[in-house]
Amino acid sequence: MNRTMRGFTLIEMAVALAVMAALVGVGIQALRVQTQRAFAAEARFAMEEARTALFGFAAVNSRLPCPDSDGDGLENLTAGVCDVFSDATKPRWLPYHDLGLALPPGESLPNRPDWLRYTVSGSFAVAANLKTTTPGEIDVNDHTSTIVPKTTVAFALWWLGDDKEDTTSSAVDAKQVYVSTADHPGDDTVTWVSRYVLLGKMIDAGWSPPP
Repeated sequence: MNRTMRGFTLIEMAVALAVMAALVGVGIQALRVQTQRAFAAEARFAMEEARTALFGFAAVNSRLPCPDSDGDGLENLTAGVCDVFSDATKPRWLPYHDLGLALPPGESLPNRPDWLRYTVSGSFAVAANLKTTTPGEIDVNDHTSTIVPKTTVAFALWWLGDDKEDTTSSAVDAKQVYVSTADHPGDDTVTWVSRYVLLGKMIDAGWSPPP
């Protein structure tokens, strides 16, 4: 018996290609969502580890560290004043080595996109100034107004998002950080710590506030 063999028509091929494209698109979107979730989980873990280390540093040294502004993992200060306060254009990296934390990858990259950013209220970086009455100085801003009273914020941390662009720091004021809004979008993960939380952690650890 002879059977007639025929190929696909152009319409059938177009439909098959359309189905394949849709499946690939769904797969790419699912992978993107999974990657974003993994990235967010990594950011949360890193920021929580940094918070804990900063609490410990403060309890031991009666102050918070200054930001690392030259990328060596160590805080940078001159005559007891954080270097970033005299030049707000300097980077504000977490001082990983001072906190006993491993440096993230990307150490050789100029922007160090995978490093946590960090800034601190200046008085909290000087042991002699840190008392229960010491006010915070960090302005957490939505580009329009301050979100929380800056007198209550001891320090802030942020992690650059997928675009690796720093949309959080201010180039004119090292004690100001911006959160994303619809009018000023960004994908950085930002958190800050109340001075009351910090002081409470320090007191629980045995710190005695100076009179």
